Amino acid sequence: MTTNMTQPANKIRGFSLLELIAAMAVGIIVIGAAAELFKSGVDATALVTQQADMQQNVRTALNMVARDVGMAGSGLPPGGLALPYGAGSSLSRYGCDQTSTCYLTANTYPTGSVGGVAVSLVPRLG
Repeated sequence: MTTNMTQPANKIRGFSLLELIAAMAVGIIVIGAAAELFKSGVDATALVTQQADMQQNVRTALNMVARDVGMAGSGLPPGGLALPYGAGSSLSRYGCDQTSTCYLTANTYPTGSVGGVAVSLVPRLG
């Protein structure tokens, strides 16, 4: 075992202050890049989750609309429902609001023109 006689045996070499500062700067840059990458991953995940939720909500709404349209008119007799019409019929509750104001007074139905188009409503639904 040989020893160098020019240096004392109790002196231990370490890193200089400049080397420590450079290593810390590189470490901070690496940690910052990793944090930014993690943040962009979390943001992308949140966006994908929101899009999936929106698509599920639209799919549910379209299924409900399709079911309602498919059931439209179910349970009605052929030819629809007869509405009260003319003298001697009881007061129609169609065309009335919650304050009991009826807009089809005296069991008559509107005729005339709407927007320049002749209208004659038939007193039947369906």
